[in-house]
Amino acid sequence: MTDQPVFISVIVAVFNGSTTLQQCIDSFEGQTYQNKELIIIDGGSDDGTVDVLKANSNKISYWSSKSDKGIYSAWNKGLNHSNGNWICFLGADDYFWDNEVLKKISVNLNRLPTSTNVAYGKVMLVSKLDKPLYFVGKPWEKVKHQFTKFMSIPHPGLMHRKNLFKDNGNFDESFKIAGDYELLLREFKKREAVFMPIIIAGVRQGGISCNSGHSLKLLQE
Repeated sequence: MTDQPVFISVIVAVFNGSTTLQQCIDSFEGQTYQNKELIIIDGGSDDGTVDVLKANSNKISYWSSKSDKGIYSAWNKGLNHSNGNWICFLGADDYFWDNEVLKKISVNLNRLPTSTNVAYGKVMLVSKLDKPLYFVGKPWEKVKHQFTKFMSIPHPGLMHRKNLFKDNGNFDESFKIAGDYELLLREFKKREAVFMPIIIAGVRQGGISCNSGHSLKLLQE
């Protein structure tokens, strides 16, 4: 455990996400937990996303809009502007499940030993029409043996201690889909994760890693 207050950086990568980004921002802004910041990195959208960012600039600690090399390039840019000792990555079509999520997360993170760099909860997969489908996320003891074969924990429900990146480096931008998995493989060679029994986010189906058209690419990476 540590006496250092939990400060949470939420980093969002977006490209042409104008139809869902506002919900993502509102779910952050509505959190009762105040020790937080929102960073949004846009990949040079041309669909009105920048208008959404400008309209919400008072809610965003940092944002930029310029072409990049993909989601991991955007997340690395976000890391360079983050101040949190814990970091969460959301997609522009994800959103926090309720207004108490970050408060509940902070309570759990405060209990962790300083040697723990990864804590995660559950996410609810939802349809494009926001219909809840099913939960993803099980205790680490039940899924850790699967992790060397596939991503067995939900990344939108995952908190990264800042030290994880100091110890392992940032996301490898040569990956297009599996960069989050590869980074965690580096971490789990040395340490393990901790499960938090919390529903953290709603994850709308259709993102790059769950698109069936990218399945072969994901397996190759």
